[in-house]
Amino acid sequence: MCLFAYQMKRIFLGFGFRSEWTFDSFHMRVFKWTPNFDPQIESLIAPVWIRLPALPVHLFEKNALFTLATKIGKPLRIDEPTADLSRPVARVCVEIDVTSPKVQAVHLQIEGKTYRQQVIYEIAHPTVPL
Repeated sequence: MCLFAYQMKRIFLGFGFRSEWTFDSFHMRVFKWTPNFDPQIESLIAPVWIRLPALPVHLFEKNALFTLATKIGKPLRIDEPTADLSRPVARVCVEIDVTSPKVQAVHLQIEGKTYRQQVIYEIAHPTVPL
């Protein structure tokens, strides 16, 4: 077990989103430390990327995406193609409890109308059934 201390959140965010690493033949998982961390117990919190297909383009703004993503987990970041609108699907990395049921859709209120927004999980923790 290794403990890395990051002084800047952006360094952790850049490093931590690839949660599994291999050095030579050694496997390592990277995740955010919590006060109740126990190396003998598998972490139940993991970052996963979600896709939001057919999301209205005016909701691709980071604050709007983070507000929407809080219905799924703790939003961590959006990817560059989402930020610069170069892809028609929004991607958000969220931290979720892998033992909780996955949110399949969220409901949005836009100009008095309710819309159902599908949520697609791209990369799952090994204990998260897809």
